[in-house]
Amino acid sequence: MVDFVKIREVPWKNMGKHFDSLPVTSEDIVNQSDLNWEVGAAKMFTELHQSVPYYHAIYRTDTHDILGVANYCNPQLIQNARTFNMIEPLAGNKIDIETAGSFNGGKDVFGCFKVRDSFKILDDDIQPYFLVYNDHLKVDGKVTVLFTPIRVVCQNTLTAALGQTTMKFRVWVSDDDYTNQEIARSIFDNMTVAHDRLTGRMEYFASKQIDKITVE
Repeated sequence: MVDFVKIREVPWKNMGKHFDSLPVTSEDIVNQSDLNWEVGAAKMFTELHQSVPYYHAIYRTDTHDILGVANYCNPQLIQNARTFNMIEPLAGNKIDIETAGSFNGGKDVFGCFKVRDSFKILDDDIQPYFLVYNDHLKVDGKVTVLFTPIRVVCQNTLTAALGQTTMKFRVWVSDDDYTNQEIARSIFDNMTVAHDRLTGRMEYFASKQIDKITVE
């Protein structure tokens, strides 16, 4: 049995920076959301060993705070300023950014984008969103793009969205305009696939009938 409690205010604070004037470049997003800091990787060692092979401490260069440990031979760090490169061909045209920020001390950096076109699932109009997520401990030169009909406003909904493994994929971060255009096209192609999968799931659940005995 689940009890629902209705309250007048959201029981958590909204995450990240909300934009009054919408930025259209990765650099603008970073500057307006206080993400204009960088990360570094330091080789690890012990009192007995000059180095621990492949292990690096990932840290913020401005505060020197350690974000965590990565087991990678040659870490390919994605700086905050490059995190949203692939959305620049779409920004101000097909998508608008709603919020961006970080959590877990800066280990996780994200931007939540609203797609201007809406989708229909069954009889409901669905406003699609996608998330660009940079986990600084995944030092493989990529970021995660995740599709969700849930508007990410707090760490709870972000965690819920990240758990939908069938609707996310990882993409390379590039400084090449042509490559970013291809990635942007791929994002929209995959969004259609995600929509079709979600539609199929909703149609499946809508076709099911649950009797009183099953509920009890």
